[in-house]
Amino acid sequence: PDQGGLAADLDRVLAFGTTPTERAQDAFYSPGAYGIADYAAIWVHTSYYVAPHLVAVALWWRGVRTGRPRMFDNYLRATLLVMAFGLLLYVLLPISPPWLQGTKEDPMSVYRITRASNAGETQDPEQVYTFFTDPNPVAAMPSLHTAFAVLLALVLWRHDRRLGLLGVLYALLMGASLIYLGEHYLVDVLAGAAVAIGAGWLVFRHERRNQHDSEPPPRLASSSDWT
Repeated sequence: PDQGGLAADLDRVLAFGTTPTERAQDAFYSPGAYGIADYAAIWVHTSYYVAPHLVAVALWWRGVRTGRPRMFDNYLRATLLVMAFGLLLYVLLPISPPWLQGTKEDPMSVYRITRASNAGETQDPEQVYTFFTDPNPVAAMPSLHTAFAVLLALVLWRHDRRLGLLGVLYALLMGASLIYLGEHYLVDVLAGAAVAIGAGWLVFRHERRNQHDSEPPPRLASSSDWT
């Protein structure tokens, strides 16, 4: 069964009574009128469909030019792990997003800002969600938007610290945008970050082990080394 109510309750605990989405929308969103914060959050949210692929192409091209495709290979492996972990959690813990949970028996009042409409006024919100986005209305946990943003930051950090800092900023903006837009709970965002960190750790650990195994064994000292 849908565990959206559980996620909402966890968010209320983390934010001391009111979900972070409600706090953010009460502070910055005016129904029916878009501001700078709204457009900025929507653009950050939409960049999820472009930025990870651009990084993948850049890493692939770097590998082609240098003859060292290791970073692209690691990024690809980590991406597959993130998708696998995400699918597993979707099955084990189906959770509807905040804007959709607010249309059910829940005291939340959340707008889906990306659609410029109040989901609470929709007669059949799940049908609208299925039509406009993906066909799974209970796939909020974990947030793959956050997971891929964090994974992007991890890979860039290993390549160049300055790019890594930009990646960290991007991941933070992505998480904040998802919460503000009503697309994900704070717990979804934290779970997405944890999935990306776990996938990255597994891939980089495997890489270090392979490098260690490929090192030549230490040469035994002979009597000539002491003369």
